[in-house]
Amino acid sequence: MAKPESRVAQSARGSFKSKHITQTDSVSTPIIKHIPDEDKLEYLFYHLTKGYRIFQPNGEEQTPHHDRGAWGKRFLAVTDQRLIYIVGQEHEDVVKQFDYYDVIDVDYKLNWTHGIIRWTTQYDREYKFSTEGSLNKDIEDAGEYIETRIQALDSIQNKYDELVNQVSDINYKEISVPSPQSFDSPEKCEEKYHNLFGMIEKWALVESKFNEVKESRSKIIDQLPAHNRETWVRIVPNIDTPKEFDTADEAISEYTSLQEDFEGLGSVINGISIIFEHNSVISEYAPEKPESDPSSVLEKITTTVERELNSQRDVSEVGKDLERVAEILTVSSRLANEGGDLPIEPFLQEVIKHLQEEGIPESEKLQEWYDLIQKVEKISMFIDDVDLSHPSIDAEHWEKSIETALEEQYVNILSPIADQVEKMESGMWELGDLHQISWQEFETLIGTLYESFGYETEVTSDTADMGIDVWATNADERVAIQAKRYQEGNRVGRETLQKLASTLAKGDADRVIVVTTSEFARTAKEYSESFGSEIELINGEELRDQLNNSDIPPIN
Repeated sequence: MAKPESRVAQSARGSFKSKHITQTDSVSTPIIKHIPDEDKLEYLFYHLTKGYRIFQPNGEEQTPHHDRGAWGKRFLAVTDQRLIYIVGQEHEDVVKQFDYYDVIDVDYKLNWTHGIIRWTTQYDREYKFSTEGSLNKDIEDAGEYIETRIQALDSIQNKYDELVNQVSDINYKEISVPSPQSFDSPEKCEEKYHNLFGMIEKWALVESKFNEVKESRSKIIDQLPAHNRETWVRIVPNIDTPKEFDTADEAISEYTSLQEDFEGLGSVINGISIIFEHNSVISEYAPEKPESDPSSVLEKITTTVERELNSQRDVSEVGKDLERVAEILTVSSRLANEGGDLPIEPFLQEVIKHLQEEGIPESEKLQEWYDLIQKVEKISMFIDDVDLSHPSIDAEHWEKSIETALEEQYVNILSPIADQVEKMESGMWELGDLHQISWQEFETLIGTLYESFGYETEVTSDTADMGIDVWATNADERVAIQAKRYQEGNRVGRETLQKLASTLAKGDADRVIVVTTSEFARTAKEYSESFGSEIELINGEELRDQLNNSDIPPIN
């Protein structure tokens, strides 16, 4: 589409008149016709008799042939894309263009007689155009404008070179980098190159992820169990090369998903390998000996895993299931080999029977098995290691609970015992521990104990005691606690409780608790019984048991 001549004349600057753009008194064709449609005219200069001069690399000056005996004026048009030199001829104007991509340097100066623009091309030729007298207006601005365009194009050329270099490192995708000269404007070129840099960065990431998943797949293949290997190979996904994808985003998404699958498959293979290592256990405890072959269990597990993966179930979840099965077999067989009276063998036989007939059970049942055998092991190991004469340990009750839990496959029976064991593992409180601490430490210990029960506590100072050592408050009640650190044989008597009863009478507390390291006299017990639940007595043994059921470790 041709440019409106009036608008060109208004927007351009330089030494010209509007008629020079649209009329033919100085040229055979109007100047506007010599300006490419995609160009924007920024400056226009003319000279009546002289045009440009050419300087060869050896310094020799040469007058262009078309300047000799020229009929019309000489013009230098400065557009946003190039320099255009126009010599007016009677029949056909001479036009020479210099794209900014070919111009490597520009110089300009202005004095009272004339203005000069001098430019050098990449072929080491130097060109000079002069204006004269009052016609040199805007020559410096034009020179600065040309300089700016050259610098911008140098930057674009550098980006082009960098893009070509980066593209050479991309192995699986052909990316074409158009040359700067193929664009209508530097702005379009900049936009295209910006997008190409982003595209190359993404495809480089694609190649990185592709190499990662290839390595992961190779490791998975190496770890596959020998038994029924062909089946296991089938469940390992194949990998498409980057060439198979239309966009980098599609490839990145696919490879990211595959990497997650391979990580999940890692746990699958790890679990199944451990299970396969238990061939002897499966043979020994399978319920249909001697006809039972461990391979039947392995075949069923293999079939189950393949079905689960084909059903689009999350691979990592399948892996967790297999690792739980492996752990159940490992712990159960170890406990069975250690002997003892626990009914481990029937439980292990039930597990293997289920694996043999139905494969891996549903996750909920599998989790129950797993939690059950973990708690059985935890409690059994604690019983083996701890002094069973300790008053806080009821080994007979614990072992009976384990027996019932295994027979009924009901893990909740063991949950409170396992919680208690976990707390005791940090150490066991003894009555002697309570006798070795000071009375101040004892009061603080009681405050800490009731904090673990969910109360907010305040240990009172000795001067403001009034018989109360600890105040314990929750949403339901306010409790006054007196802590009596007595040596063994020194009992708490009725008088202590009578002094505390006034606290109840005044309404300062909802309940009173007296805690001692020793025992209570008979009269004290009878007195507290008359108050019902308003007065609670805790002796040394009860306190020791409460501490052993808490998270508070014994004081060294």
